[in-house]
Amino acid sequence: IARTPVRGGASFRHTTLAMLAALLAVAIGTGVALGLVYAPTVAGAWASLVWFEREIPFGALIRAVHVHSAGALVIASGLH
Repeated sequence: IARTPVRGGASFRHTTLAMLAALLAVAIGTGVALGLVYAPTVAGAWASLVWFEREIPFGALIRAVHVHSAGALVIASGLH
């Protein structure tokens, strides 16, 4: 697929679609990692995220990538 030439050259629409696909993959991947430890209770929600950030190697980075990829996904979908 990646080596198939785009008829007429890559356009802005093709570029933003590829960007959307990449951001969606990142958001899903980091979301699954966060969802594995998230406790959806009033008492446990914040504690589970704090534990993830402090105890899991690169946990804070994973959470930050998830937050920023979700925001970028909204912007990229608007551009598309």
